[in-house]
Amino acid sequence: MLAYQHPVLSNTASDAEMEFSRDSGGGRPPLTPKFTNPETGDTWSGRGPYPPQWVKSVMDARGWTLEDFKGSDEFLSKAPGKY
Repeated sequence: MLAYQHPVLSNTASDAEMEFSRDSGGGRPPLTPKFTNPETGDTWSGRGPYPPQWVKSVMDARGWTLEDFKGSDEFLSKAPGKY
């Protein structure tokens, strides 16, 4: 008679496949930075739900909105890439 193996506790091929899929490194490549802080070299791609702290600091210091920041040429990256 075969011994019963609990599906969660047994080490199966599906466990190995799941581990491989997590470590396969798939996903998106890093984004090219669109904005650069000239003082510190910090960068931001211009995407995401919230800007990084250095962008918030610039906006607060100048009384700008996010649209004002994105419209300024002062912080545009000189790095090549598509925007």
